[in-house]
Parts: sequence; C-alpha cells; structure tokens
Amino acid sequence: MDLSKIPPGMVGQVAGMVADYITGSRKKYAANAQPLTAVQRAAMQPFFPPEILAKTTLLVLNGEQCVRIGATLFGQQRAIVCGGG
Repeated sequence: MDLSKIPPGMVGQVAGMVADYITGSRKKYAANAQPLTAVQRAAMQPFFPPEILAKTTLLVLNGEQCVRIGATLFGQQRAIVCGGG
C-alpha cells in the first residue's frame, strides 16, 4: 500500500493500531525480558543515554518470531480501504 495515499481520516486510525500492536507485544514479551548485559550496554552507549540503557530490557526469541507489523496492520487497512473490513 502506498502510504502517501492513506486518506487523512485514517492516519489517526493507523496510529492507534500501531500503538495497540506495541502495547500488546510489550505485554506478551516484557515479563521474560532481561536487563542488558554490560557488553550490550557498552555497544549501545554511543547512541543512548545511560539512564535509558539502565531501564532497557531484551528478550531473544528462539524459534519464535514477532508478528510483522506491516502484514498485520496494513492487511487490516487494505480491507478497510477496499470495503472489506
């Protein structure tokens, strides 16, 4: 889908769907995430302030993938735009 062709009224709807996706993923995965190791923090230190890295957690998915947000959201949006949703 060409994002430049999203009707202005749907921009807020898409933003809400993205927010829902992020919130749902956070709820699903956050409980198993671990604080960054010293090595991970050191690698990211040039790009992020220490107070952000101190609060950051990481979860490595083995044999599992997060749902691709584009497939989830834009499939729904395509259905809405085309009258199928």
